[in-house]
Amino acid sequence: MKNNEYANVEIGLKVYKGKINKCYRVAESIDSVKNFSTNKCCELIKKMIPSVVDTVKTVTLSQEFASDKIQHYTEINKQNTTNKTFIVYISDFVIKCDFKMPSMAIFKISENSNEIAKAKLIKHVPFKSPKDLTDYFNSNYCMDPKLKQPRFNKYILEETCNFAIYPNKTYSYYAQMLHILQNGSIHRNGEIRTYIIAGQFICLIDRSDLYITPVFRMNHFTEDGNVIKVTAINIPEKMSYKTLCNKFSKSKKFRESLIYFINGDQERLFHCMHNKYHATVLVAVLISEVIRNPIMLFNNIIAIQINTLHTFSEFLQILPSLAGGTWKGQKAYGPKFLKRNQEFLSNVEFSDLPLLDLY
Repeated sequence: MKNNEYANVEIGLKVYKGKINKCYRVAESIDSVKNFSTNKCCELIKKMIPSVVDTVKTVTLSQEFASDKIQHYTEINKQNTTNKTFIVYISDFVIKCDFKMPSMAIFKISENSNEIAKAKLIKHVPFKSPKDLTDYFNSNYCMDPKLKQPRFNKYILEETCNFAIYPNKTYSYYAQMLHILQNGSIHRNGEIRTYIIAGQFICLIDRSDLYITPVFRMNHFTEDGNVIKVTAINIPEKMSYKTLCNKFSKSKKFRESLIYFINGDQERLFHCMHNKYHATVLVAVLISEVIRNPIMLFNNIIAIQINTLHTFSEFLQILPSLAGGTWKGQKAYGPKFLKRNQEFLSNVEFSDLPLLDLY
């Protein structure tokens, strides 16, 4: 990658036998930063890890709710629903209304036994106001006020994710990032959402702006299970990096959490994760920033290897991901990014950086 007139020396990265090397004479096959493309990123990943394959991980998120926690639909207008998750029952449907998103997940009861009702997700529906929600219910479901809720001890709501980012020993971080970059989108499945599983937290990625929101917390660690039992957590408003930095910047476990996620060591990551802000910044650094700007995959690895990325505040200070014009609207990299990227690489004093085995 060329310095684009921000320094006197050309600095590049080349890949040989699974390692990234820093070089001062850029081979013709290495694009400049300005022209670094998703296709080039995919080619480099394949060169670094020949065994990387296109992988899709399917998981089912399972939530349990006691029957007394589920309201009758007639109670919606009586509640202060602002910033709340509200679960209602209508006929053989259970509907989870999220007034922060705002959207509702509609589950249909598929079976019941031993006073337990299992309901599977059938679709997500957005709404703009409680009135829109009521209108939707009126037009799509039986609204008989005399309708009584069946007597079940609890409901189990299940949502299957056909594409979940879940790096582990079988489905590597690199393979899943390759899959995302090659397909050009993280959302290939319409209304089916994409979740990222990072230790004990499960985050939702917004399809419009790649913001990360932690939405579930795992009750226990499950390495390769297809069904993961979760409980909902408080969903914060979309937060800027500056706000997140104030909540999480000083944690010294940030670097090791990055390493655990990349290496697919979900069990260690489970015990290392600090809180929902930790989960947000971890996924933003390793997923969102890489999708927005593919070269960040390599910058992140280098920063970890040269032992400079201990805290989230260091990430903001050192790496060029926050420079304007790097991704929004698929614009070409802006001069601020090019300059910061050049400064970052200029401070890397050694070559032959191993990509794998980050411990």
